[in-house]
Amino acid sequence: PDGLHHLVWEVVDNCVDEALAGHATLITTTINPDGSVTIVDDGRGIPTDIHPKTGVSALETVLTVLHAGGKFENESGGSGYKVSGGLHGVGISVVNALSSYVEVTVDRNKQEYFMRFERGVPTGPLEMSKKAAKVVQEENVTQEEPIIEGNKKPVQEEDEDDEEENVMSKRDKLELVKNLQSKRKTGTSVTFLPDTKVFKGEDGKPSITFDPSRLSGRMNEIAYLNAGLVLTITDNRESAKKKAGETE
Repeated sequence: PDGLHHLVWEVVDNCVDEALAGHATLITTTINPDGSVTIVDDGRGIPTDIHPKTGVSALETVLTVLHAGGKFENESGGSGYKVSGGLHGVGISVVNALSSYVEVTVDRNKQEYFMRFERGVPTGPLEMSKKAAKVVQEENVTQEEPIIEGNKKPVQEEDEDDEEENVMSKRDKLELVKNLQSKRKTGTSVTFLPDTKVFKGEDGKPSITFDPSRLSGRMNEIAYLNAGLVLTITDNRESAKKKAGETE
């Protein structure tokens, strides 16, 4: 369903806004074995200080109050972003409300912050733990080829016959992603599991099955429109099924 996939776009659009503001270069999207989705960026991280209006952390405010993100007008009439790719969305607070659970991890100010929500309600206060950690994919997880805008190496000489060599290989792309991940010091990770009480399939039965080709198509469009931004999508559902079959 359209609404199901729109949840991903709401989160990804926030990451793209960080890239448009010059603070992010990598957005990774992973479909997890349980049907949840994890989206990670290397932006500045959602602010965690106390919000002056709500009296709770800015992170909790963004996740629970409609249109509370940095792209909307603040008290001074300004906005957190000069350019935004997601102004027509409903915000991550709606993603939170329509999910069985949401887990947010923020790497900011050399600290790691964590908060969990269930059907829009915080399960506890904002937790602060260790220093911000680098995010690197596990080697045993199969990762699809990253979608990259400017998917070619610099051309030294114009040669039509050399076109195949000019295209980045899968290994080059994975190395690029690993390099960006290894440099990550700040950013936001959002994991959410859509609520089966809300989302139904065409047969009317509960369905939270994401279509990876649909997600990949949208990622490709975003990459095309944002030069230098790297996006990846990984579907770990099949690998989990294979691993389960091997252990039976």
